[in-house]
Amino acid sequence: MRPADMARSLLRSVRAVGSGIRSGWLILGITLLLIIVCEVGLRLAMTTKDWFRDHSWPLTAHEIGQRVVIDTYPDIAWLPDYCPSTLVQNYAL
Repeated sequence: MRPADMARSLLRSVRAVGSGIRSGWLILGITLLLIIVCEVGLRLAMTTKDWFRDHSWPLTAHEIGQRVVIDTYPDIAWLPDYCPSTLVQNYAL
């Protein structure tokens, strides 16, 4: 094999390795970017949810009673035993 052919072969090998390293680095960079974007988005969503939860108005007894009745099963004969009667007195069982 002539020295010129060996140089070309070596150059092709170096280019192939360089191309593989470049592709791997690009894939790694895009993956890290997506992880960071997802993390920031989830943190923003959780912060917003917590902010709305902390700044909601206090529930009245009427609203609590509504939620207790709405959140139970259709057969709610046990509800008066479980909840204070003042919360569910306005709702037909």
